[in-house]
Amino acid sequence: MDEVLPAPLASCRSCILLRGLMHEAGHWHGFARHLSQAMPSHQCTMIDHPGVGTLLGVSAPWSIAAMADAARARSGPGPHVLLATSLGSMVAAAWAHRYPESVAGMILLVPSMRQAPLWARLRPRAMGLMLLALARQRAPQVAYAVQRMTSNRGDDPEHRRIAAERICIARRRPPQASVLLRQLWAAARFSLPPAPSCPVVVVTSAGDGMVHPACGRMWAKRWRCRHLQHPSAGHDLRIDDAPWLLRQVQNFLRNALP
Repeated sequence: MDEVLPAPLASCRSCILLRGLMHEAGHWHGFARHLSQAMPSHQCTMIDHPGVGTLLGVSAPWSIAAMADAARARSGPGPHVLLATSLGSMVAAAWAHRYPESVAGMILLVPSMRQAPLWARLRPRAMGLMLLALARQRAPQVAYAVQRMTSNRGDDPEHRRIAAERICIARRRPPQASVLLRQLWAAARFSLPPAPSCPVVVVTSAGDGMVHPACGRMWAKRWRCRHLQHPSAGHDLRIDDAPWLLRQVQNFLRNALP
């Protein structure tokens, strides 16, 4: 069951958190709880994509649209604010396009899209690390490889704590190569839909070693929405600078929504 963090009923709003490629709700590593504490008027729900996390064993879709349908079906009527990262940003965009009445706003972290150059969408070294780890089929190696390619904070104590959490998650629910291939196929075919009518902010990381920040800048330019960039973080903003990310989300929830 997806984890729902309680909020007061009065003036309650819904915030849906969507993770990226081969990530599950547990890979937010407590961020939803911090957000719920900082914004008690918002109910935060972390939703897994089919094939990972609580939905391990469920057939992973071959398209972003189908992933969006699955996420929306598990979320309730809304409207929701969608906080999504990487592949999750594609799912959020498709969700807003297919069900605009259910989305009040979007915070899209380190996104990519088909319209961006191939070299920018998924850097070759990152792909190589992931495929090598999955080929070995050893959960700790997969978890370690993913953290290596998504974070620039290798010597930080918090980074090491999260790495240990990732290994535990990978042992409980081992990542499946078939899910990775389906998610990669879906991502490769995703084309950016027209801009939604709701408020949107796109957030990129200057030190992203997985997706070039040019992808996010291009996305924001096409949608004519706000763009923010962290000066040094890697692909996983939650790991590399959670306080900074929390401030950006708080600012959006307080100031960008009607």
